[in-house]
Amino acid sequence: RLANWLAVLNFREIQKETSRKRTPQTGYWVLEMEIFKAWVRGSEGGPRIIWGTGMPGAGKTVIASLVIEHLQKIAKEDPGVCVAFAYCRYTERIPVRVILAALLRQILERYPSVFPFVQSLNGQHHLERTEPDQEDILDVLRQISTSGLFKTTFYVLDGLDEASTAVRFDLLEALASLPVRFLLTSRPLESLEDQVPDAEFFNISASDADIALLIDQKINRIPALRRLLRQNESIKGRRWYPNAELVSRFLLASLQMDMLQASECPSIKDLWDCFARLPAGIDAMYEMTMKRIESQPSNKLAKLALTWLAFGEEALSVDQLRYAVAVDLETYKFDADRLVDKDYLLSSCCGLIAVESDLLNGLKFRLIHFTARDYLKLYLAAHWSPCSPRSIIASACIARLLQYNFHDFQPQADGHGSRIIAQSDAYEEDVMLRYAHTNWANHARQCTPFPDDVLDFIGQCRQYLLGFSELGRDVHVAAAYGVEEYFVAEFLLTAAGIDVHVRDSNGWTALIAAADKGMESVVRRLLTLESVEVNAKTRIDCRTALIRAAFGGHESTIRLLCKAPGMDINATDDKGETILTAASRACSDSGAIRALLNFPGIDVNAGSASALAIAVCRNEKAIAMVLLQFPGIDVNKEFEGDTALGWAAAGKDIGMLEMLLNHPGIDVNAGSDKPLIVAAREGRLDIVKRLLGHPGIEVNAEDTEGYTAL
Repeated sequence: RLANWLAVLNFREIQKETSRKRTPQTGYWVLEMEIFKAWVRGSEGGPRIIWGTGMPGAGKTVIASLVIEHLQKIAKEDPGVCVAFAYCRYTERIPVRVILAALLRQILERYPSVFPFVQSLNGQHHLERTEPDQEDILDVLRQISTSGLFKTTFYVLDGLDEASTAVRFDLLEALASLPVRFLLTSRPLESLEDQVPDAEFFNISASDADIALLIDQKINRIPALRRLLRQNESIKGRRWYPNAELVSRFLLASLQMDMLQASECPSIKDLWDCFARLPAGIDAMYEMTMKRIESQPSNKLAKLALTWLAFGEEALSVDQLRYAVAVDLETYKFDADRLVDKDYLLSSCCGLIAVESDLLNGLKFRLIHFTARDYLKLYLAAHWSPCSPRSIIASACIARLLQYNFHDFQPQADGHGSRIIAQSDAYEEDVMLRYAHTNWANHARQCTPFPDDVLDFIGQCRQYLLGFSELGRDVHVAAAYGVEEYFVAEFLLTAAGIDVHVRDSNGWTALIAAADKGMESVVRRLLTLESVEVNAKTRIDCRTALIRAAFGGHESTIRLLCKAPGMDINATDDKGETILTAASRACSDSGAIRALLNFPGIDVNAGSASALAIAVCRNEKAIAMVLLQFPGIDVNKEFEGDTALGWAAAGKDIGMLEMLLNHPGIDVNAGSDKPLIVAAREGRLDIVKRLLGHPGIEVNAEDTEGYTAL
């Protein structure tokens, strides 16, 4: 249960698959390097962090998987050794918090002795009804590594360069801060090297012996070539691999052998002639592969598949890609009679795609390497011109949605006259429906000019499935997905019969829908319409566009809405939430709170909960500081039974507690749960001592259940 609570991400499947695909006996040179041996031994003066760098296709993942296997063997023989690992993949944009949580889960599953650390984390967040953030998880990893449970802890991270720029920086900073021995692999990333000044670097490039083993393995899988070579013993010493100066040798050699497999070589002379024509560079190899694809009858199918994989918003499962390409290329309508099997797709793409285990679950198609994606983005952009690849995908998505009537969605009846909006059931009709429903607008917004057929689709929406309980009209769809092109001048909207004030099934207006999603450009355009209702509220929770934007943490949209003439900045929803309490829940920028407090008429104490207590509960010290400086703030107002001081007493930041205690209006005994009782219950001796030393503290005060601190 705890493991599932932490994370669903499983790096072990990636490790298993990488090990399975690795050519036996390759990469063992890394285990013999003195720098590696010193790192494993933990020799005095030896490196704590080692960083293997190599160019694309040099075999970095092969090395990482081998190192992980080697360390796991050591850990199997020595229970005092802890090993954890992670793989970054360009197809899976995973935040740092999730990667750290997956590492912690991995350690928990392999080493049950760390259970108390994770149980404590779970208990704290269960009590506060929150989820652990990045710092919480990092803190537990730090506690484990300094607990004495293990004499040595190893972390291995492969493919740092495949993560987004922000993730690279934060992940490297987080892992390097832990007192563990850390190995990572990536392309050269000079901009990040300063983050780990004590790291020692080594170069990763496939040796001649590694390439020879790879070639032998490939040859053994090509019967005609194996037979030809067996009949000609004299050529065994000939060179079969790229020149030594090439850095992407594993990838290039693999592609070259795929090319040879497709060639007809009845004689040794034909074989050498074919080999001589093979390109010596990666881009040239991709170019020749595309020529092969163009020359075959299935070229349109292959290029459509490559387009989905190069420009898709997420990795596609085997069945998803099969369904994505089973369409009429004129109308993009799905046709079940056009479905092809997995092997046919693999063959049609001539080695440019592969099937691998996804980081989360199932088998996914992916391009053979991220350099293939870079090449294909340029190639396919030219191929589809004057259309763009993203407009092709957007058109395919909306064709699917129209085909399955998502524009006029008909809810099911529950037998009592009520409607059930069964989104998951709707997806079951076609494995690509969820992708189309989720991502059509992401593709469309990146097209220049904006696709006309997408605007036509929006115009047809009468009951579009916006969420689990929302059915929207055309204006709600355009607003929620940020299609500002749909909202032209007011007189043109009127002439076209478009009503921007129409409500959806939950009473949302277009302005509320746009604000909820943080679609700033649409909000700005809607605010130019004279008749727009800026204070309209939703039917179910009575939230205005401003409160919706605040709950979403859309700070620039909040600022824009606050300036709208007639905006009620102190409006409340059905639970008494205000713009300030909502922003304190969702925003991380104290500047956004400061901007709200500067708006004329803002009431810092409005609503049923305390914005200050919410900020302290979330450990947002900068936001709490800004709120404390506002004249007239009630520092003793509660949020879920605790004052701001009560939440600080349960937290980890003694500085937050001091900041509150220094405020002249603080009451150390206020709240349903007294701060002293909270600190005692949490076992925070430092906070108990500080509170006992504060003037006016009532040591025998009782909470709502009659308990005292003692």
